[in-house]
This record gives sequence, C-alpha cells and structure tokens, in this order.
Amino acid sequence: MLNRAALLSPELQQLLRAAVDESDVFYTLGSSPAANVVSNVSEAGFFVQTEAAQKKGNPPQRVPAWMLQAAWDRLTQARLLTNKQLLEELKVMRSSVVCAVLARLPGVLVRPGPGIALVYKPEGGQTP
Repeated sequence: MLNRAALLSPELQQLLRAAVDESDVFYTLGSSPAANVVSNVSEAGFFVQTEAAQKKGNPPQRVPAWMLQAAWDRLTQARLLTNKQLLEELKVMRSSVVCAVLARLPGVLVRPGPGIALVYKPEGGQTP
C-alpha cells in the first residue's frame, strides 16, 4: 500500500532541487516533447506548469511528494521504471512529468524503444 501522505526523502529533494536549478524546464519523453516548468520544490512535492495548462490560462498544479517518491523508490530498487508501471501499478496520474523529471537525475537513463522507460544505473552499477 502506498503512503500517499509521504514526504520527499532529503536525498530526492536535494536531487530535484539541483535539477531545477540547472533548468526549470523539463520536456516530456514521448514522440512529441512538451515543456513543463517546475517550481517550488519542497518536501511536499513541487508545482508544474504544463504547456497545455498555460495556453488555457490555468495555474501551476502540485505534483505531490508521494508520486515522486514512489516512482524514485521503484526506479532505484528495480533499476527499471516504465510510464505504464507508473500509471497502472503506482497510480501516478502525473506520470509524464514524473518521468521527465526523473530522467534528468544522476544515474537515470532513458531506454530507447517503444514506450517510455527509465533505467537506473548508479555509478559502477549494472544496467538491467
């Protein structure tokens, strides 16, 4: 059972802040990349302004910590995470932005091929 009230681990929070400091624009990983602007990283998650929402005049939306932490935990433990797993198993409905953000973290690679898949290969680690 997922703890949907979870906060970001200090490690993940630090990694996310560093990625946002480098560039706050994260592009989705599909065949039609769309810009997502990430802001206000905190232990509770972050806010994202999608291209589509901005065009409609909608404000940034919170991506809660549990979505990010559950995705990061699965990726670092299993060394592989797909968008489909995020949606169907972890019930992360902001899967596109979560994948886009995780793809910029150290040790994370985007696996080529159909569908969106991330591979975690820490320094000196094996690729699945």
